[in-house]
Amino acid sequence: MNKIFVLTNRLFLSYFLFLPCHVFAAEMNYSSIIEPVLELHKTLIEAMKLGESEQFEKRVELLSPVIKRSFDTSLIARIIIGRAWINLDEAQQDEFINLFNELTVTTYADRFNNYNQEIFSTKSTETLKNERYLIRTELKAADDTVALDYIVQQTDSQWKIVNVIANGISDLSLKRAEYAKIIKVSGFSALVNKITAQIADIKKND
Repeated sequence: MNKIFVLTNRLFLSYFLFLPCHVFAAEMNYSSIIEPVLELHKTLIEAMKLGESEQFEKRVELLSPVIKRSFDTSLIARIIIGRAWINLDEAQQDEFINLFNELTVTTYADRFNNYNQEIFSTKSTETLKNERYLIRTELKAADDTVALDYIVQQTDSQWKIVNVIANGISDLSLKRAEYAKIIKVSGFSALVNKITAQIADIKKND
């Protein structure tokens, strides 16, 4: 299970992680609300099975359009850059959105590369503030179970993932803390170089 994409931080952004109201989503909206999560899980299983016979690039090709549809990468990018976002010009903002999307795709393709009877299951859907929902799921494997919670919100009439929380650890806030420190100490270009190097290392190792 150490190959599973574990995503980060117990202390989520104070304005972004809301206490669940423990109210289930209305039945008529349930299928559309959980759709991005179900599509992601279905494709991750396919990627793991593909990993047994195909190369890394094939998994990237499979995952790329699904991650683009399932995640609100533009919003995630703005949040993890934080206050520095307004100091970036449009070209830099677009560069970072595209780069972060590539990092997400390559990381998933790298980690979900081997199928061993893993099963995703959806446990509940809870209403959050500001018309967001918390979708609780699990990934079960032969030797471990990982709790995977997703926060989704509607963007341009489509429900999209804005954060993934694995075993209580939120990816969004840890990346925000990490990236803000890099920008503060070394600048935006240093962050771009770091992420570019991470992507290159993933591709090289595969």
